[in-house]
Amino acid sequence: EHAAELLSHVRFETIPASELVSEIQPVARMMLDPQCHRLLVDAMNYHLLPYQQNTL
Repeated sequence: EHAAELLSHVRFETIPASELVSEIQPVARMMLDPQCHRLLVDAMNYHLLPYQQNTL
């Protein structure tokens, strides 16, 4: 219930992309909860689009 609120304080963009994929993405909550999923997608975009990091 409060997972997204709690996880919004985690700086996922500081986690290496390889760890996001291997450790964070497999967690069911990250894929099933829309707000948690958005946090994961935002972090992945940060790594995929380095030229936009100032705007993310």
